Amino acid sequence: ILCPFSGEWVVTQGFDGRFTHQGEWRHALDFEVMDGSGRRYSGSPQRLDNFYTFNTPVLSPAMGTVFKTVDHIADRPPGSNNFANPWGNLVILRLDTGQYVKLCHLRNRSLCVKEGQRVKPGDAVGYCGNSGRSPVPHLHVQVQTTAQVGATTVPFRLRHYVERSDGESVYHVAGIPAEDARVQAAIIDSRIAKYFDNISRREYTYRLQYLDHESHETISCRVDHFGSYVFESSAGNRLTASVQDQVFHAFDHEGGPGVLYWLWLGLGRVPFIANPRTHWHDVVDLHPMLRAWAKLLLDINDPFFGYRSVEVTRSFEPPDHDGGEARPNICLATTFRHETSSLFVAKNAIPRQIQTYVSESNWVARIVVNLDRPLTIQQV
Repeated sequence: ILCPFSGEWVVTQGFDGRFTHQGEWRHALDFEVMDGSGRRYSGSPQRLDNFYTFNTPVLSPAMGTVFKTVDHIADRPPGSNNFANPWGNLVILRLDTGQYVKLCHLRNRSLCVKEGQRVKPGDAVGYCGNSGRSPVPHLHVQVQTTAQVGATTVPFRLRHYVERSDGESVYHVAGIPAEDARVQAAIIDSRIAKYFDNISRREYTYRLQYLDHESHETISCRVDHFGSYVFESSAGNRLTASVQDQVFHAFDHEGGPGVLYWLWLGLGRVPFIANPRTHWHDVVDLHPMLRAWAKLLLDINDPFFGYRSVEVTRSFEPPDHDGGEARPNICLATTFRHETSSLFVAKNAIPRQIQTYVSESNWVARIVVNLDRPLTIQQV
């Protein structure tokens, strides 16, 4: 499910939480709004409307139908609980996937929806309150397989969110945020999505320059019967990619070094997001980077000891607009971290960093691969 709120919220109780997320109800998340110093309120803590969370909008986290609503329970004073109606005011949505999501502790008489109403992600369903078993205003979120108000929980993941902790802002396509992390919804950027649209049925020619050596390579793109992009190069290499849920994925590289190899590494996973100063973590398969004898060795060992990968960190950087006629609109920087001995890795197979410049009109306009000497790949 998506984040059921806008802005930045703090996870005050996570899965297997120390207060109420226990046993058959352990798969749940509690969220609150806090200021930069971690305070829940300004002014007197005896007034509900002094709490930042109180009266903030609660949003639908997915496509679905409003199955049940409760709107009549009074909000409790801070520090007290309503054990007779522990869930308080709530909305239960029946998701189009067949599961149910429950949003609890809403403000009295604040619901914006009625039973049977269709909702989409981002639609307001109510406002956060302090009803039920809720000593301070907060939003309780859980997923369940039945529609009962007290149904037990099942595991779920948040989609497309940015988690801020320890001074880092990390994007997650899906995950479970940690307690005390500050979480906000990722901002989907339709402009970036356009850069990865309409790239099939075209050819792209590149000039590769490394030291004094120069060569040219042409790649073509088509769409297969699965709806995936299939890139094929004049060097005999092949790369499959797809766009799923606002993310471009490059996977299944076949062949040797060339433009498609560097695209596979540089464009492994690209979310269409616009959150500033945000990075995300990824892994790429180590196997294509190895020497021939090392590949054979891993083919024998990996089924027993696990498959090897290289950790990468990706982020958007401002483009330097040195892309010739195909002026780049975005620059994706990919940094590699690995501890594999150079004895196993093919020469120049794992760079320190790749900068991939994408143009709205010409797709990938330029690639800069930081090896022992820079390898520059320029669209011509």
